Amino acid sequence: EFGISFDVYSRTTSKTHHELASEFFKTLYDKGEFIEKTSMQYYDEEAHQFLADRYITGECPHCHAEGAYGDQCEKCGTSLSPTDLINPKSAISGSQPVMRETKHWYLPLDKHEGWLREWILENHKEWRPNVYGQCKSWLDMGLQPRAVSRDLDWGIPVPVEGAEGKVLYVWFDAPIGYISNTKELLPDSWETWWKDPETR
Repeated sequence: EFGISFDVYSRTTSKTHHELASEFFKTLYDKGEFIEKTSMQYYDEEAHQFLADRYITGECPHCHAEGAYGDQCEKCGTSLSPTDLINPKSAISGSQPVMRETKHWYLPLDKHEGWLREWILENHKEWRPNVYGQCKSWLDMGLQPRAVSRDLDWGIPVPVEGAEGKVLYVWFDAPIGYISNTKELLPDSWETWWKDPETR
């Protein structure tokens, strides 16, 4: 009834998406846009794996709700780091995780805060209040460098030397899916939709 047809039904597991997301990472990497750093992250000794933020739960240090995730408290909406949680537990095994050293690549969001603040807070007041408010709260707290890679056995491998066992973090790769799907639908003209100054 809406005149919609499923000409392309794709996923972020497609070959096109893997290639394009890898290209995005490699372009930024080659330009020196990432910070490479070694840090201590939670590791589940029972499951024998590093834990993604969502696989760590605990008490929120702000509102003290139980069951907060390692990246955000669903009750108060505060963005968190896994090390912020009180009494962290692995959501996989239920055991208490230990800290282990690992290397990752970070996008320095703080470097881009000026133009992001203007682009979001001044130029996009038409956004839904909850979306605008969430973005404003992140900007008001000051943007921090954010990891674009994770230690996981599934996902898009980080396309650089010495990154074995590391994949692109979903927050970096999944939004690129909108672009890779456009590429699958319009292989010869997809860039027009994303680069034309008239595109809104």
